[in-house]
Amino acid sequence: MMTIQLVPWHEWDAASYARMLRHVDFRYLEDTYLLYRDEAAAKIHLCSILRDEKERGDLYRAVMVEGELVGEVQVVSQEGVHSIDACLGCLLMKEYTGRGIGYEASRQIIDMAFAKNAYERLSADVYSPNKASIGMLEKLGFTREVTLRYGVYKDGHTYDVHRYGLLREEVGVGAYPRVSPADIIN
Repeated sequence: MMTIQLVPWHEWDAASYARMLRHVDFRYLEDTYLLYRDEAAAKIHLCSILRDEKERGDLYRAVMVEGELVGEVQVVSQEGVHSIDACLGCLLMKEYTGRGIGYEASRQIIDMAFAKNAYERLSADVYSPNKASIGMLEKLGFTREVTLRYGVYKDGHTYDVHRYGLLREEVGVGAYPRVSPADIIN
């Protein structure tokens, strides 16, 4: 059995972060991360996410398998009246997909997110042809809540975008205390 760990990022991880992103299939992912495949840009991005973790409670974690960096998983807070929601994201290097690593990393960060923050729900968007991510979200207990028809145009293709949601009470985390944002300690 492989050991999958989530490890906080540090600014000195920029070279590893950039290298990891150069091995990710971005077909069904936001293009934003393409910018961080350069070490200098990766360092700026890592500094930014470290600030967001401290100030907003976001979670960004390196996914490690047997001590080797294979991807990233994240929970990014929404703001204002949407602050009870956060977005789940997961990306893995191509050679590590299809092995249950994304599922286990996502399961771990979901538990962390609900334990640390006052979220009532997590959301995730997935492009319609991304069957692997759809299956993973459904296995994690997410429910497809809406489809944004022709929601994105990427690389010459128009895709529907499915928005999935997972409520705190649906993952058995009702045992976690409900706290106000003022009670959150980073």
